[in-house]
Amino acid sequence: MKFMALGAWVDGVPTFSEATMVFKLAQGERRSVAVPKGAKTATFKGTDDFWVRANEDAELRDSMPEGGAPDLNPERKNVEGVRRLSVLAERACRVVVSFYKDGAPTARP
Repeated sequence: MKFMALGAWVDGVPTFSEATMVFKLAQGERRSVAVPKGAKTATFKGTDDFWVRANEDAELRDSMPEGGAPDLNPERKNVEGVRRLSVLAERACRVVVSFYKDGAPTARP
């Protein structure tokens, strides 16, 4: 069976993460998440919009044209060298963050 990974079809089945964190955020709440040692990749899912920033507090203002805005609903990020993630909920939601040490959430053939 083949699976899509980074725009290419690969053999194998999705692997389980080394660590998965689930948390509920209230509207406007920010949560700091420590990146596990050795993690290379993080995947994200949320029940509503959420924002993520690496190594700094996620902050959201009406306008941030100078840069520095957090990422909206990221699906997958490289977290090598990242100590913590800051997750901010615009509205109440649940967020799931899964960490992988091999850098990819699919098995290698």
